[in-house]
Amino acid sequence: VAEHSGGSTYSHHDVLFVLQWVLPYLFVVSGMCFAMSSTPLWFYLARLSIVLVIGVGINWIADAATGRDWRHNFGDTIFQMFYVVFLIVFAVLGAPLRHALKWRQSRPDAPSSTPIKGIAAVHGIVCLVGFTLLAFDVPLVNVPAERGIESWNGRAKVIFDNSSAIMGMTGGCFFLVALACTVRASPWHAWILLTAIYIPRVVSPFAFAGVPHCADLFFLGMAMARWRIKGKAIIATFVSSYWPLVVTSLVILLTPE
Repeated sequence: VAEHSGGSTYSHHDVLFVLQWVLPYLFVVSGMCFAMSSTPLWFYLARLSIVLVIGVGINWIADAATGRDWRHNFGDTIFQMFYVVFLIVFAVLGAPLRHALKWRQSRPDAPSSTPIKGIAAVHGIVCLVGFTLLAFDVPLVNVPAERGIESWNGRAKVIFDNSSAIMGMTGGCFFLVALACTVRASPWHAWILLTAIYIPRVVSPFAFAGVPHCADLFFLGMAMARWRIKGKAIIATFVSSYWPLVVTSLVILLTPE
């Protein structure tokens, strides 16, 4: 990523190839891999934990060798390994969804089972509670901030202040995937899910929305690994044939400062 080679100004402007597309791609692909994996959850988490310990350990050694005050800013010691932290969290949350997606794919015409309906119902309730709290402007969690917004504590406060919106939006995406597992998945379900992910981000934006957005994209990747998407062949042909036009259009759509 250009941002880590000193080109922060460039990376903030080139949203197509650098900063804004790295994590979305990573989490979509990670979600797809998790959905297709037959590895038991405990073993999946164990492997991620080993990677996390090694990565944070190497960062800590570097901090200790350079004399950085890691005790009062351990978030920067974890740094890029937060990707693995979020993978662990998303895998735990997505485990029931992985089961539901595999069950539906192996039984496309079977009546929905009670556990599958239960998964959809639970996340429907989570979504409803989140949007209800949002309507009354009640955050799910209140966290006092001791530092500015650029500190790890400040960023966490912004995210927790928007916890109701996150609960409603991300819970809603999870609910849509689980709901589709209760019936025979349609090729249009993928487009419905994409709309549910991106429209709320446009209509109701908030600071540091990237974290819950990555969760949405992780679950989207899980669904894409098991669903067909309407118009997939047409889109692939168009992009491969007219990629300069696609790239130019995306650059024109860059949000100015």
